[in-house]
Amino acid sequence: MPSNSFLINIKHFIKRRVLRSNLVIFILRAFNFLNPFFSRIPHILLEAEIKNKLTIKNGPFKGMVYPREQAWGEVFNVILLGLYEQHLHKHIESFKKKKYESILNIGSAEGYYTIGCALIFPDTKVFGVDIDQKSLEFCKEFAIKNNVEKFVDASHTDAKKLIRTLNKDLSYLILCDCEGGEFSIFDDENLQILRKSDLIIEMHYKNYELQKKEFMSKFEHTHNLIVEKTNRPGGENYVEDYDFLKNIPVKFAKKFSFVPREVDAEWFILKAKNKN
Repeated sequence: MPSNSFLINIKHFIKRRVLRSNLVIFILRAFNFLNPFFSRIPHILLEAEIKNKLTIKNGPFKGMVYPREQAWGEVFNVILLGLYEQHLHKHIESFKKKKYESILNIGSAEGYYTIGCALIFPDTKVFGVDIDQKSLEFCKEFAIKNNVEKFVDASHTDAKKLIRTLNKDLSYLILCDCEGGEFSIFDDENLQILRKSDLIIEMHYKNYELQKKEFMSKFEHTHNLIVEKTNRPGGENYVEDYDFLKNIPVKFAKKFSFVPREVDAEWFILKAKNKN
């Protein structure tokens, strides 16, 4: 068996020959030049896999199909992988076991929650409300793609007035993301109407301590409250949280996982205390 010193000498000999070879150096420089492209290959393959099908891969809305590529909020890859707002998934799964008169999605955007709810709550009317007409048109197209158009009503409607038309003796599911409008929409009159309903509200504070305390107090007699936050301050779904992203450079992997959030981003999960 060759001695260690002999093997070390062979290694150094080969290294010296390589370093003195113009051809080898040229090849190494070529690989080094092309390396940034090669490092993107896993990212390109993953993006091709999800965008060729446009089908959500995981989560409560698994199997939901987008009619075409869309990028509200620049989180389309995250949505398709089923990683969007994962901290809400368990609550949606819990609500899925219940029966609601109808579902109201305030701030519906392109219809992720509107169409998702129409799929997991069979034969239940879902109202998608938004101020952006292009979003509403996409939502209607989205509904047709998933064969739930007869259960979806997407419109530019005053959400506060729409809640006024609901029956206070029935149970509804309300999902709200309206950039601070929640403080006006859920006034005392509407809270009485919704006392038997369940709600998921994304909060948008201007004065965190004051607004949070006041808003929580509105529901203390009618609902049980769970406050959800993202899994990391300032964002959700960091790259290192997912093994399938470990071979992709961080700057590309972020496109499949990370969603920036305000440090104080919160969601109120409100479950009615009394359904009777």
